[in-house]
Amino acid sequence: MSSLPKLDMKAGDLIELLDNNDSTNSSDVTPTSSPRAESRDLELLYGRNEKSGKKGTFAASCVYVLPTVEKPTHDFVVSSLWPTQ
Repeated sequence: MSSLPKLDMKAGDLIELLDNNDSTNSSDVTPTSSPRAESRDLELLYGRNEKSGKKGTFAASCVYVLPTVEKPTHDFVVSSLWPTQ
């Protein structure tokens, strides 16, 4: 069994969080960390970069999670990340 690949991303990229056990994922991969690691810095999430379409793991501490059910609009993402003062 191989480990999940790391996801390349840049600031401002929209990452869709996915379930490691999702049927659309490869069945021959195993997570590289427990989904509930003791430290948020060590917790690995699995997702898909909307821009590149690639899937992989990334540290939870590297992202800001927008609690939405549907894909947010660009304006919503921008206002959430950089609110006006």
